Formats: sequence, C-alpha cells, structure tokens
Amino acid sequence: MRTATYTWCVVLFAGMALAAMSGVGDAKTAPVALPPTPPLEAAALTEHEMEVVWETSVLLDPGTTLRKLWLRGDFLVAVGSNNRIYVINAATGVRMYSHLVAPPTATVWPPAAAKDTLYVPTTTTLWAFRGPDGERAGHTMLSFSPSGGAATNGTQVFLPDPKGWLQAVSVSPDTLPWNLWKSGMATASPVLFRGIDQVSEQNAAGYVDPPTDVAVRGDAAKGWGGESWGRWTEDTMTAAPVVDSTLVYFGGQNGAIYASMQNVRNVVWEHQAEGAIVADLKRTKSGLILAASLDYSLYAFAGPSGRIVWRYNAGEPLRRAPYAIGKQVFVPTREAGLTALDATNGKAQWSLADGIGVVTAESDTLYALGRAGDLLAVDRQNGKVRFSVPLAPGVLVAPNEAEAGVISLATPSGQVMAVARKRSPEEIARKEAEELAAKEAAAAAAAPKKETPPPPPPTATVTPTTPAEAVPPKEPPPKKEPPPKKEPPPKKAPPPKKEPPPKREPPPKREPPRRGR
Repeated sequence: MRTATYTWCVVLFAGMALAAMSGVGDAKTAPVALPPTPPLEAAALTEHEMEVVWETSVLLDPGTTLRKLWLRGDFLVAVGSNNRIYVINAATGVRMYSHLVAPPTATVWPPAAAKDTLYVPTTTTLWAFRGPDGERAGHTMLSFSPSGGAATNGTQVFLPDPKGWLQAVSVSPDTLPWNLWKSGMATASPVLFRGIDQVSEQNAAGYVDPPTDVAVRGDAAKGWGGESWGRWTEDTMTAAPVVDSTLVYFGGQNGAIYASMQNVRNVVWEHQAEGAIVADLKRTKSGLILAASLDYSLYAFAGPSGRIVWRYNAGEPLRRAPYAIGKQVFVPTREAGLTALDATNGKAQWSLADGIGVVTAESDTLYALGRAGDLLAVDRQNGKVRFSVPLAPGVLVAPNEAEAGVISLATPSGQVMAVARKRSPEEIARKEAEELAAKEAAAAAAAPKKETPPPPPPTATVTPTTPAEAVPPKEPPPKKEPPPKKEPPPKKAPPPKKEPPPKREPPPKREPPRRGR
C-alpha cells in the first residue's frame, strides 16, 4: 500500500512538472515578458524624414509605471507611480539620477530649474538636486501644501498654495531677511543654518540662546528652506507663477493678477480680471506676461509697467496655459482646438480644430498633439497639417517651448526617446556653431569686464635693405610760398592845427601932462 501510494505521488509530481514545462494545464503560469513598445514606430519616422536623437529606458521599481514627464532646462524629469523621479540629460539621453521624493499618496508638482540645480516640490516638501549626479542640495519640510507648479530665480522658489498665498521659499544661504514683520517676545530658540544643511538637533552647534526682552521682527531667519514672504490673493491659487529678471507674476482664482518684487513682498502692479485664473502664467520671448482667464480672455501685460499690450477673446473659458514659442502664442481650447496668435499684437493667424496641445516647434513647423492621440506636423504660417504620426497608447509628452524642434516622449513602461527632423551635415554644423556662439556670448556677458590698458605708442620700424635694393629717398614736397604781405593802408595825415589868433598889443601908456612951473 505504501509502495503504491509513493508511486502515485511520484507520477503526480512528474505530471505537474511536465505541465509546467509545457505551459499547459496551469492557468497561473507566469506570462512571457514582451519586448517594450517604443513611443513612435521607426517606420513612421523614416517615412517622414525624422530620426531618433537618442533613446534610453529608465529602471522602474517593480510594479510601477511612469505617469508624468516634464522638460526643465537641461533636465528631462519623469515621475513614477510611486513618486520616484528619474532625471535624464535632455540633450544626450544620459540617465543622471533618480530619487524617491514623496510617498505614493502625495503629489509631485511640476519642478523648476536654475543653472545646474533642479527644485522639486511635493505636497509636503521641497527638494533640490545639484549637478549631473543629483547631489542633494537641500530638503525642507513645508509649513503649507503647494497646489501648483514652481518658479525660481535661483535664490527663491515661488509656490502657490490652496489658501490663496504665493509662498516664497529661500533656497540660498545669502537670501535677504524675511519681510513679514511679527512683534512679540521671543520664547523659542531660533534655528541657524549652516550653508544649505538645516540643523535639526536641539543640542547641535548652531542653536543659540533666545534673546530676552527683545521684540522679534522676523528678520533673523536666513538660509535654505526659510519661507521668505507670502502674498494673499483672497482665493485658492493653482496657477504656477512666472519670473523675469526682477519681478514675479502670479494670479488667483479671484481673478487678480499681481506683479511683485522677488526678494520682498512689494506689489508693483495689480490687475483685476473678470474671471478666475486657473492656468499657469507664461512669458513670451519679448518679455510679455501671459495670463489666461475664465472670462474668455488671454491678457498680455508689459511686465514692468503692467500695461495691457493686447487682449485676445477666445470665445470660451481658458482653462489651460498658452504656449509662447518665438513670435507666436498658441492657445488651446476645448471647442476651437489650437489657435495661433501673433505675439506682438494678439491677432489670430489660424486655428487647428484637431489640435489639443503643443509639443515643440522649429523655424517653420509646429509639432502638436491631435485629438486622436497622434503627433501632427503643422505649417506655422497657415496651420495646414503636413503629416501625422500615431503615438503609442498612453505615451507621455514633455512640451518644449524652445524652437529646437526636439520632441521628448516616454511610455508608461519606461521607454524614453528624443525625436527630431533629419538634418544635413551643413545644418548640424551651423546649429552647433550657433549654440557655441550663444554660449560664448552668455559667458562673456556674465564675466566681469576688465579695463583694457591704453595701447602702446606706435614705434617706427626700419626695414633693412641691400645696396641693390636701396630705395631713393623721397623728395620732400615743395614748400608753399607764403602769400605776399598786404601793404598797410597809408595813414591819414592829421588835420592841420589851427594857429592861435595873434595877441593884441596893449595900447601905449599915455604920459601924464606936465604941470607948468
């Protein structure tokens, strides 16, 4: 009996092994891994004279997918479903670094970049990563919850919050002091910062004793992660702000649009629109500030003065941010599709009903997203579609508002590529020369100007000659004879002097008569 039972067990296990090896009879067999699908088919690229500039794949954590893709300066930033960011060099496709920045239940908001530093805001924190290796340049817990994308000037990061505040967070140890004045007695030890590292231990060096009987006015906090100032817009703020060299511009859902100084809470100008501002603010190449409103209008402000340069009526609420590319502004709407405007005067040039968003552009072609999920190549002059290329399902696109013509795409499975139109060797050489000249010009502008010493006096150079090559001396030019001297006019003779009248002789004196004797 035992022998028979043992024999049946052996036969049973052998059958299960054969079924597993043949893939038959087991519904739970692990699926065979399929090759990853690229964002674009190679055949479609070849047909339309396009090429892959670079291609890579990010190493996703098990069970996760890519959900977001942004282009910020030289950084192409992808975000996984577990809120791990993957940073890729946008020019070369080299994978730079990855960091887990928030738990899966939090939100990672659109980042901002300044020079070689990437600032990543989440629901609760602000991160900074520096250089090609992603060295952690700062990390601070926020006292508010951001509700939109970030903007930065390299000294502060500006973030909107759902309570209607624009928050300015210091990201430099040399930032100006706070300007939110608060009076009262100091009862807690102030925190000092060493460079960009926050001191967090009560007994660590860097804590000082609280001052006594001193009114604290909020100007003692400097360093990384300090909230420099805030501005209340009286309603929820979801639109990402925008900055120029001196001001920061932001708007709230109460319809107010502000321009403020960057280092202090000093409003330069304010405009009240007739509808809420829910889309990110943008800035054109010429410096105009674009604000889309639910009052059907796209406003273009002169940044420093706040003057309305032009106003475009879209005929429907504007819930998405415009795209500012070169001398054109592209407005996406639900009904009209994609409308091209002249950036100088706001006049409509053409509309594309099938367009829902902008990918990038080059000098004569606009690459847009179609309603069917395809990539459209559109003539920038008349809005006619030149060709369309189908995209893979669920593909992620990073809008690029520079006129570089490079399209950044990614699939949820982690396949990332950059695509562009094929260029001739002459075009590539010319483009590289232009980029090099632009970098040199920027470096020259940023370098301190040195005083040039006065040029040395010219020295006479004598060229020795042989007797056979003796050069006859040049005869000096004949001297010009001086003009003849003009004879002075003859002097006029003085008038003859009048002789004085002759003196009259006095009459002779008469002798007195003699008296007779």
